[in-house]
Amino acid sequence: MKKRFFAALCLLAVLVFCLPATAFAEDAKVVTVSTEAELLEQIAVLNESGGELTLRLGGDIQISGTGGTAQTVVSEGTLTILGDGNTLSVACLNVKNDAVLNLGAADGSDTLTVTSHDNTQPVLLISGTVQATLYEGAVIRDSKSAGTCGGVQIEGSSVFNLRGGTIDNCHNLYAYVPGGVLVSNHGRFNFYDGIISNCTGGAGGAVGLNGANVMFGSSEGPVSFYMYGGEIINCTDTDEDLGGGAVWVCTNTSPVTVVIQDGKITGCKGHMGGAILYYAAHEDASLRIEGGEIYGNTAETFGGGIFAFKGNVTIADGVKLYGNTAKTAGDDIYNNGANVTLGEAAVGTTLPTFGHMVDGWYYDGETRYVCGRPDMAVRYTGTGTLDTSEYALKAAHGHYTVTYTDGVEDAVLFEDQTINNLPYGAALPAFNGTPTREGYDFDGWSPDLAQTVTADMTYTAAWKQKPTEPSEPLEPSSPKPSEPLEPSSPKPSEEPVKPTEPEKKPSPATGDDAAVWFAVSALAAAALAGTMICLRKKRSEQ
Repeated sequence: MKKRFFAALCLLAVLVFCLPATAFAEDAKVVTVSTEAELLEQIAVLNESGGELTLRLGGDIQISGTGGTAQTVVSEGTLTILGDGNTLSVACLNVKNDAVLNLGAADGSDTLTVTSHDNTQPVLLISGTVQATLYEGAVIRDSKSAGTCGGVQIEGSSVFNLRGGTIDNCHNLYAYVPGGVLVSNHGRFNFYDGIISNCTGGAGGAVGLNGANVMFGSSEGPVSFYMYGGEIINCTDTDEDLGGGAVWVCTNTSPVTVVIQDGKITGCKGHMGGAILYYAAHEDASLRIEGGEIYGNTAETFGGGIFAFKGNVTIADGVKLYGNTAKTAGDDIYNNGANVTLGEAAVGTTLPTFGHMVDGWYYDGETRYVCGRPDMAVRYTGTGTLDTSEYALKAAHGHYTVTYTDGVEDAVLFEDQTINNLPYGAALPAFNGTPTREGYDFDGWSPDLAQTVTADMTYTAAWKQKPTEPSEPLEPSSPKPSEPLEPSSPKPSEEPVKPTEPEKKPSPATGDDAAVWFAVSALAAAALAGTMICLRKKRSEQ
């Protein structure tokens, strides 16, 4: 009985826990829509019942109508739109309350284009506490607005996330409004990855931040922009009285936070602040540039990179803020009233003009920095808080001298060779000629030659005395031995003389006669043998 009760209890628990999942699965619908009517019908159901809905476009769809009332409204639930390579054209996609909007697939596998056929509204308007995300493969593009932001407008406490998607060719034709993204009220823009390109506006080509909704009179509040990566490329501020080719910040009474940790801003143009114009009078407003690259931007007047008018600005050590251009002053930084905390320049970064490298900050105000003019390259040696008065700086390089000297006090082996006006990072010029010194070998330069120029340098020739050569030693005399004389040998007569037989003497009376005769015969035989041997030797020598 206990076992049956326990089994039933487990089955009941399984059913209870499965119910929410089942309900969730029913709410997370995936519907393919091919017409305007089908799309609007599905959104109406979502607004009424909430839940999750994925709409997959079965073709290009245009929502009809123009003007402020011609909006496609999403007010409840979570809506994901997948394009499958198709385009959704709207007057304005308005997402509000606490709804969630996803454009494209989170894994970047989808291709979707969202555009506007209306010239009065943004492509995407979010308000309330909306969470909206533009994923890789999804594009918001080709919009012109006469009174609002062209691309994405963030109201209330909504958050817009750019995660690999693209905002391109979005424009605003009204002053004080950016072209790409407007952040107002309590809104936040998180730029993780992706691109904002070719956008124009009257207050920030790509991104504008204002504590209040300048168009709808909403209450002011803290707004923020966090750039963690991505690129802002070729955006333009068109108002001759404002600026911020990429980013425009303007508020008097509300805190504004802009943090750039990584990413790239390049090719942007503005009247002031080719990349960034920062005007924030609130004590809690701040611009913090902690990393990334800001280069190749242009200002018609001041601050090719950054124009800081009011507020708190921090530029960390090594930030690649370089290679920007301002026609009046401050190619990279122009400060006129802000509290700027300045770190070291991006030393070693190659400048795009002549390929030279940055070695520090240089004044670029009334006296402009000029490459190749040491008298017009005055280095700013301080860091920390800049004077809030007018300040103009450029990340550049000094002009240095390299000298070669012989290192001999009592003689001149060669005239000093001095090469002037060398930029930081230039290849070290070589000594012209070959150092020579009587009685010495050239032993290199002191200190050792560097590869590039990084400061004023003097190189002194090093010498090594040659060793004294000893006189050649006399060859020892020794008596030359005389040639040995050839041993003489007796010359035998041509014809050996036949010995005459000795006269026979009378035999001795005793046996001594036989012994004497034997001895004489032996001597004669030996003489004959010797004569024959000598004769043979002489013949052989002949």
